Amino acid sequence: MVTGIGIAEEEQQHLFSSFSQANPSIQARFGGSGLGLMISQRLVHLLGGKLEFMSEFGRGSEFWFSLHLPAVEPPPSSDINVPLMPLAGYSNLRFLIVDDHAMNRLVLRQILLNQWPDADIVEGEDGFAALRLIEKQTLTWFF
Repeated sequence: MVTGIGIAEEEQQHLFSSFSQANPSIQARFGGSGLGLMISQRLVHLLGGKLEFMSEFGRGSEFWFSLHLPAVEPPPSSDINVPLMPLAGYSNLRFLIVDDHAMNRLVLRQILLNQWPDADIVEGEDGFAALRLIEKQTLTWFF
């Protein structure tokens, strides 16, 4: 499926480079560090595959990869139960979320509020903001 804004042909050669965006305005408009495609390409390559794409500026892009993996038997089914941290006996739970991407903070906030609806959640966009928030608070933090 072709989606997105597309990538100009002259910018496509740098697409899989570290900390590279198609052009400087991309990070400001859409976020990201410029590492996702480079990491994806390396992982696919380590598995003996190839990551490819086609893109047309103004129309969109499509990415795909191929892997040649041996067939294996599926593992026996089992119910995996990951226990949550035993915080039921605590009141006034407070969490500090730190991430430079607002969407990541939003997702984690929702996960925490689903489990602990009365939790107090503080957010920061980087380590410096986190330190300022911790200095302002007189509370117990769970790490």
